[in-house]
Amino acid sequence: MATDPVITKIFGPAPDGLNLKESRQTEDNVISIVLIIVAAVSVTLRIIARKMQGLFLRADDYAMVVGLFLVAAMVAMSIVAAGYGAGRHIWSVDVGNFMNVMKIVYCLPFIYAASQTVIKFGILYFYYCIFGQAKPDSSFRIMFFTATFLTTVYPLILWITMAVACRPVHYYWDQYIGGTGTCIDTNAFYLALGVVNMINDMIILAVPLPPILRLKMDTKKKLAVVGIMMMGGFVCVASIIRIYYLAKLNEAIDATFAIGPAFVWTTVEPAVGIVSACLPTFRPLFRKAKALGSTIPRISMPTYPSSSQRTASEPKTWHRQTEIELGEGRGYDDDEARLTSNVSGGGHTQMSAQSDVEAGGCVGGGAPHAAGRGIVVQKEFRVREERDSDSF
Repeated sequence: MATDPVITKIFGPAPDGLNLKESRQTEDNVISIVLIIVAAVSVTLRIIARKMQGLFLRADDYAMVVGLFLVAAMVAMSIVAAGYGAGRHIWSVDVGNFMNVMKIVYCLPFIYAASQTVIKFGILYFYYCIFGQAKPDSSFRIMFFTATFLTTVYPLILWITMAVACRPVHYYWDQYIGGTGTCIDTNAFYLALGVVNMINDMIILAVPLPPILRLKMDTKKKLAVVGIMMMGGFVCVASIIRIYYLAKLNEAIDATFAIGPAFVWTTVEPAVGIVSACLPTFRPLFRKAKALGSTIPRISMPTYPSSSQRTASEPKTWHRQTEIELGEGRGYDDDEARLTSNVSGGGHTQMSAQSDVEAGGCVGGGAPHAAGRGIVVQKEFRVREERDSDSF
């Protein structure tokens, strides 16, 4: 395979023994396409789950829809870039196609920043609806507002910096063919901003932990709630992998071969964010799919005979059932966390207590069902005493 002489002049000759037919294009495209399909299915299921609960869509639902379209645009750009040579060795790409790849490299971060911002705001609004209206402690407020600040300034920093990164702008891709102008070290800038974005991902992941850990529930059930919320940890993993490939791109001579996976993971990260943000809303779907084996975290104690099933000589026994359900709607927006505890007494006296931890407020399409309620603990006690007629 002949190498474009302009490419050889820019990047030097190809290393001895390098297979110029080697390509990452197919695997990169497959990963991007699969992730956008999974993200689209997740958003669709999220909307279906809302409708099953009889709820209007909220701001965070719309944020996921907008984020999905932005990620789809990024996938399309990644595939087009692969067609121009991203994912192939630079010495197998002609200079014209390389210029086209670099134009896409310049444009992609603008859409990436928008997608990250929309998705993160959707997740933060989700947290606010659950925890933010119940006078949360200082640790929640600090992390919530820190994440909100970083999410707000992140795209502004990227958009403004990249708008003036090269003078003139077209020098960003013309510099390789003898154009005149100046540019900052954009690869180092992307890497530094990627680290900031990863830190923000970790903060957002930790935002719901303080209020969850304060809930009065069994440790195992508390861990079940934490586990659902911590599914966003996959975003942190994707962010770390993206930073790894950005670092490799910063050092690479074989530019187009290094750009391929950097493109892919720049697309994967927000797609995984959408999926992780949608998973906690699937509870109504899990209930519908029980017959197919889908289950939710549930812990139940054995049921003992009631007073009507025992003789008078039998000792009194107590039945206690405790369960935690995630993502269940009951006519208003309590689909994020719920704890129900029932206690009944044997003999001639029955007492039951019910305690619900409900995620209130932020009902889509209008004012909150219970304004300013956030997580509310409700307790109801009922005592019923029965007397036999021959006891008088």
